[in-house]
Amino acid sequence: MDNLQRAAKRYVPLVNSRAINTDYSSRYQNSLGAFKKRLSRYLIRTDEKSIHNVRTSIRRLESAYSLFPQSCKTTASDKYLKQCKTFFRRNSSLRDNDVIVTRLKRHKKVNCEQLLKPLQNNRMEQLAKATAMAIKLDKEPLPELVNTSVDLSPMFESQVNKRTMGIISNMPIALADEENIEIVHEMRKDAKKLFYLLEPDDNPANLQQKKTLKFFQHLTGDIHDGDITMEFLRKHLNKNTSAEELLEAEQTLRHSYFHQLLDFLADDEWQKMISLPQPRA
Repeated sequence: MDNLQRAAKRYVPLVNSRAINTDYSSRYQNSLGAFKKRLSRYLIRTDEKSIHNVRTSIRRLESAYSLFPQSCKTTASDKYLKQCKTFFRRNSSLRDNDVIVTRLKRHKKVNCEQLLKPLQNNRMEQLAKATAMAIKLDKEPLPELVNTSVDLSPMFESQVNKRTMGIISNMPIALADEENIEIVHEMRKDAKKLFYLLEPDDNPANLQQKKTLKFFQHLTGDIHDGDITMEFLRKHLNKNTSAEELLEAEQTLRHSYFHQLLDFLADDEWQKMISLPQPRA
């Protein structure tokens, strides 16, 4: 194990995949059923909770499906998962829209009514498109897999290592500069995918790893939400007088989130390996 892996081991633990207790085949079927159930609820009421629930169910389904080799998959299953991914991206736009609205409303001393109008209009447009996709997807038959008795543990180990090393390799780059927005976002995505790989495991020995990973997700998620909010505000600097004041407030919050991430990852071993410059004020 090289220095980089040793330094990051505390924060993104290299999981002993041989100690994982889970039935991969049942996991796919359960994820498929859970998605179908949440999709039905989504069609009844499309609020923030149902958007969150349908997105997490797609993540779990994608995670379970990714473990199967192509020999187990069918044209129908590939098509279904492709539709799910497209539906996920549409709801990601809705989710981001709702996050920005929530964050703007949090600054109660600033009048942001004019900024909320385009967000409300955008939500209606995005929701109409997402609902149309949901209706179409709800009519699709649930796809079956073939030859599901194949040993999936090598694929599981490969996926765990890939996601773990994705986080570890990006960590020094992300922490070296507070403005490395895309790198932090890539780390966040890898952390989510790794968490959903490990989530069904019921081995108590791996509980702490999952807790650590979940907290890491929350920290990088706060940073990401701040970044998308600031991106929106920058587009309105010349159109709205409140945008500049809100942007300054969000930049302060973002700076705080970044320092929380540094605190979470800081220990003597890490500091010896990499000298972190002070983030810009």
